[in-house]
Formats: sequence, C-alpha cells, structure tokens
Amino acid sequence: MQERKMRFDILNPEQGSEEAIQNLANTLGEILVKAWDKDGKDTYGKPFNLNVVALIQTWLSGSLKVFVAYDNDKPVGFALGINFRPMQFTCNVLSIDTFYAETEEAERGLLAYISDAVRFLGVEEVWFTKPKDRVSLKLDGWEPKESLELCRLIKK
Repeated sequence: MQERKMRFDILNPEQGSEEAIQNLANTLGEILVKAWDKDGKDTYGKPFNLNVVALIQTWLSGSLKVFVAYDNDKPVGFALGINFRPMQFTCNVLSIDTFYAETEEAERGLLAYISDAVRFLGVEEVWFTKPKDRVSLKLDGWEPKESLELCRLIKK
C-alpha cells in the first residue's frame, strides 16, 4: 500500500507554452468540473462551460495564479486567483474566485500554502469569493477586514 503524501504547488507557465498548457489541462481538467458541481452550479444556476481561451491567456500572462493540492500526485484541491491592482487605490490584490478541496486536510494545507506563497507575490490583500455554505476562509498571518460579496483579508 502506497503511503499518502500531500503536497502543494503553484502552477507557473515556465516551460514551453504547449507543454505548460498540457500540464494545466492535465492538472485541472477533472477537478474543475468537480468544483463546479459542488459550488458553482447551484450558485450561478448555469451549466459548466469553461472559457478555455481566457483561462490560458490570463495564466500565460502571469495574471492568473493557480494553486494546487496533490494527494500522491493526484490533484485534490485548487485555488484560482487573479493578481491585480484596483483602480481606486494603491494595493496589490490576489482575488481568489474559485477555491475547492476534496478533504479538510487538502483545504487546510492549500490555505497554508497560499498564506506562504502570497508573501513572495508582493500581495497586500487577498479577496476570496466564497460559497454560501462556507463560514470563512482564513489565511495565517492575514486579518479579516470585512465581508462584502467576498471575504477581504488585509495583510497584518
């Protein structure tokens, strides 16, 4: 029996574009649909219809950050976030629109990994769009500021 090994990573399009895109598709393909079935379908009332071009273009440009939780190299969780600067004030924001984990262990580990990773991205605020049934998403070292339609976290 193989020992379980959880690991976490951020997917970067560093290798050649075609290889990077194939890696992105292999990693997210199945789990994106699971995430939609769990949270998106009821929230938005629409069938899953991925905008592949937008996903690939924003990821290749470096604007889309893709965080992944693996259990023995099988993707079991992910977060998709857009890195941007709001027009109304000076701040570097990572807005995580999609967050999914198949287990509590994957969720906790992915949140801990994101907490560490955002320090190296120069992020000052993290905004979560959270499903209705989730009480909160918290990152170590970040303080909840207020909750609008998303959970806004301010760097301590």
